[in-house]
Amino acid sequence: MITMTKSGYWVRLILLLTLVSFVATGCAGCRKLFGGKDKSELGLGIDTTDEGGMTGDVAPQRPPGEEADPTSELVTVHFDYDSSELTPKAREALMGNLEWLQQHADAKILIEGHCDERGTIEYNLALGERRANSVKSFLQNHGIDASRLFTISYGEERPIDLGYGESSWWKNRRAEFKKYD
Repeated sequence: MITMTKSGYWVRLILLLTLVSFVATGCAGCRKLFGGKDKSELGLGIDTTDEGGMTGDVAPQRPPGEEADPTSELVTVHFDYDSSELTPKAREALMGNLEWLQQHADAKILIEGHCDERGTIEYNLALGERRANSVKSFLQNHGIDASRLFTISYGEERPIDLGYGESSWWKNRRAEFKKYD
């Protein structure tokens, strides 16, 4: 007969509680650990329906004296699964961004390539780079000087929607625009 010591019981209890806390906080790696299910699908009673990860009426605040990012007027473009090809809708959005870039001739822009959580880290970093470069090429082909455009890939590391499913994945397959200093 196997008996558990008191210290063994407490160690197992602490490990279990730690695992539950990771799942409850939406750990992306935990979704993979639990067969791709997010915290709402595991029956933990946690609401994941709000967009952007914020609850209530709390809006992010800028520190006093800090200007708003002028690039916030630029539209994020989205990509199909496993693709860096610009969709017709993405091209349409980029035409609006192109107009903004032409009006702000001194603006330098960082184009961030992002992916959803599917695929390896290495693959998603490469795909995010192809997405950012696809957007950069489009803008260059329409007259924006390459010296104003910079790219970076974050792969799957900066999701904007932690949910699980196509609508969440679509939001995460994107190219965003930030001010480049």
